[in-house]
Amino acid sequence: MSTRLESKECRSIIKALKSGVVPGDGVDRIVVGREEILKQLRMDLQDVGDAGSGFKFYAGDYGSGKTFMCSLARNEALRQDFVVSFVNIDARELPMNKMETIYSRIINGMRTKDHKNIPAFDFILQEWLFKLETKVQKEQNLDPLNPDDSEKIKNFISQEINEQLENIRHFDSSLANAIRGYYEAVRTQDKEVETAALGWIKGEANIPPKYKSKFNVKGNVNKDNAINFLKSITQLMVNIGYKGVVIVFDELELIRNVRHDLRNAAYENIRYICDMAAKEEIPNSYFIFAGTEDVFQDEVKGIPSYQALHARIKSDKSFIKGKVRDVRAPLIYLDNFDEERLNQVSHKVLEVHEIAYEWNTKGLITEKVISALIDRIANKFGKVSSVPRGYLKAFVDLLDITEQNKEFDPTKDFITNDKFLNDFMQVEKMETPQPELVEF
Repeated sequence: MSTRLESKECRSIIKALKSGVVPGDGVDRIVVGREEILKQLRMDLQDVGDAGSGFKFYAGDYGSGKTFMCSLARNEALRQDFVVSFVNIDARELPMNKMETIYSRIINGMRTKDHKNIPAFDFILQEWLFKLETKVQKEQNLDPLNPDDSEKIKNFISQEINEQLENIRHFDSSLANAIRGYYEAVRTQDKEVETAALGWIKGEANIPPKYKSKFNVKGNVNKDNAINFLKSITQLMVNIGYKGVVIVFDELELIRNVRHDLRNAAYENIRYICDMAAKEEIPNSYFIFAGTEDVFQDEVKGIPSYQALHARIKSDKSFIKGKVRDVRAPLIYLDNFDEERLNQVSHKVLEVHEIAYEWNTKGLITEKVISALIDRIANKFGKVSSVPRGYLKAFVDLLDITEQNKEFDPTKDFITNDKFLNDFMQVEKMETPQPELVEF
């Protein structure tokens, strides 16, 4: 019998699929055809946790499971106690041309296993300070409610902070000063300085000088120091007890829609990050970049237009013709769904739905019913490679109706019912949005 938490997770998966979106949690329950890629990811993360670094590019058209793969990577990293930042590239807000903006989005996008759905950076710092206070009080036998002990606790914690920040000083001393200033502001309940210090650490550029002077920093995060700041933050995460930081950039193809100079700056920033990761100069960091195949093949506006980056990641797509592939390559093309994989994922979704709503589909959702839905989609659109999201929505609709209506017999009532196909077509219209050109 399934547990309450297991049933809840399965219901969340079903609700996401029914809405036509990739589930946030539990995607490993319905993964098919990605076992070798996932195995390599786990090996990569093991190396990253041992002070290594790395990067990977995932290429896949709509329907290939690109976003699904990113979600799978995110969940695997969280499971292994990494801090994960999932960053959606935006042609207007984040075209990747400014390293300081990239840094800020990474920090604000951080999530942990205990804080999956809300910004986690603030909680991480608070958790760290709480652990330091608890450690000092226990080791030194001090009482925080005793005024005589309060100053001793402050001094011991300052010493602990100094020791833990020592290994990030060679990256950037300003960040160490800001973190210490943040602690002092928390301790003295100076909310204005606390907010200012935290904002400065997270890359906010409009912190007034009067506040910055209180935690002994000048300037802001900029293109010259952003990577060093990221190194420092990553090492702080390791000091706190996490394995490192995994950063996922999705929708890489949107970079093609900005003007030429911004586009080249974006590709140069990505190249720089990849070079640093390849040389393991960003310890405990792993970068994932995902986009449609266009961005990896477009010689005018895509990555091939910027040879410095293209030369580092180009991959011979012929390797995926058939069953031969190199999952250790920097660029992996995700093969599209075919009828066999749709059938496999259907059975996995079936199992999840049974757990979610505690029912038995035996004798109701038969192989004949599943094949009928797949065949109808293939006959209507000529292929199933670009429609798994719409198919899964239609399939969940079928499961929901069957579970809720005891008189409904999918074997008899479904095969001649056009409603499910119409529902599918509505979702399919949303699958391939056409991005507009952004000039600024």
